Amino acid sequence: MIKKSIACLGLGAGIVFFTPSSLLAEEYPSGMYLSTGWGIGKIGDINFGTNAGTFIGVLRHSPGLEYEFGLGYDFGKRYRMDLTYGQTGQNYENSTTPAGYVDTLLSTLALNAYVDFPTESNLTPFIGLGIGSTRVDVSGGWDSAGSASLVLGGAYALTKRLDLEAKATFRGLSDLDFAWVTVTGAKNTSGLIGLRYKL
Repeated sequence: MIKKSIACLGLGAGIVFFTPSSLLAEEYPSGMYLSTGWGIGKIGDINFGTNAGTFIGVLRHSPGLEYEFGLGYDFGKRYRMDLTYGQTGQNYENSTTPAGYVDTLLSTLALNAYVDFPTESNLTPFIGLGIGSTRVDVSGGWDSAGSASLVLGGAYALTKRLDLEAKATFRGLSDLDFAWVTVTGAKNTSGLIGLRYKL
């Protein structure tokens, strides 16, 4: 009788301690994913001056189209990482720009790490941090800068493999040098809506 009771207790403990983890693995599978997002980017007011340190003025941009593509890996339930490439083209505020041309083009390659916060619904909020490199093209020159990003967003599961994703990215850049002109305090804020597909 005692042996049977011990066996039953052991079986019960096994159910309690092992079943949830196996179910969790099935509910939050790990693996690669592809993502894309489209929306609007806005370069914040930036200061520019001479390489000698003389302040020239403040440069302002109008919002412009931004897009992004990514390849990532989901570790299951809570943690993800991805490598993204994105571009945004924006014009100087109150400037006349020929069709098909933008005054400033930002191209960013970034490595991002995310923490997901699963809920009982299909919606999963997340937060992320990223580091990377941004190339800035302007009329008459270009330069590359280090970049750091904060990402806030949410994903809504449409199917087991496909999520609808919305996110806001706040990205700051290191100083830029264009011939005799230095740009400081450059940053870009974007809002994107797209899809994430689990491979």
